[in-house]
Amino acid sequence: MYAKCGKINSARELFYALPVRTVVSWTTMIAGFALNGNYEEALDLFCLMVDLDLKPNHLTFLAILQACTHAGLLEKGMEFFGMMKKVYKINPGVDHYSCMADLLGRKGRLEEATELVKSMPMKPDARIWGALLSACKIHHNVEIGEYACRRLFELEPQGAVPFVEMANIYASERRWDEVAALRTAMKFKKVKKIPGQSLLHVNGKPHVFTVEDRGHPEGLLIYAMLDSLALQLKEEQYSPRSENFVK
Repeated sequence: MYAKCGKINSARELFYALPVRTVVSWTTMIAGFALNGNYEEALDLFCLMVDLDLKPNHLTFLAILQACTHAGLLEKGMEFFGMMKKVYKINPGVDHYSCMADLLGRKGRLEEATELVKSMPMKPDARIWGALLSACKIHHNVEIGEYACRRLFELEPQGAVPFVEMANIYASERRWDEVAALRTAMKFKKVKKIPGQSLLHVNGKPHVFTVEDRGHPEGLLIYAMLDSLALQLKEEQYSPRSENFVK
């Protein structure tokens, strides 16, 4: 609970004060470090757990793989992923494969990520193909992006994500005919993109902002401030590059 609330120091103190630490408590602490961006501590704690001859379970490996994914530690991630089956005889699940596909994709090793997904003993879910498609957008890989997009269409025919992500990939390569074709397909299939939302806490009060929604009670003041910021950016001759983004 402490870790989920961002109080990682309190979580750490409680963990080390425990008279008996089980695999559950070790796993929870590793996951807490990963959740709060303390990736090095997550790795150190996992290594300490192994050194003490405590056997990590599938959730422990998921926690440490998530830490590696968010920290971009590809070599460590591959080491831990291989350790699951070779050392501890734990068969990786969909979530473990998802972490590795995401990690490989973020590092631009898209071919390896694709082969990993194809080699899965179970059917890849939409999360895995979505992670691969997002990586293709980052690294401008049209071919693998199209492949991942087709797999997503098979799993979620009415999902907006593959349309939008693939359109962004095409736009980054200035392939406007393909962008237009995807927009037409979205209209034909009546696929609607769920508007994005932002949540801000100001003085303890939550404020939700939805794309193209001006219904906030303090909307006039907010948009006046945005206009002021836009004017300042213009005076600084800042010009955002919008050609790579498709709404």
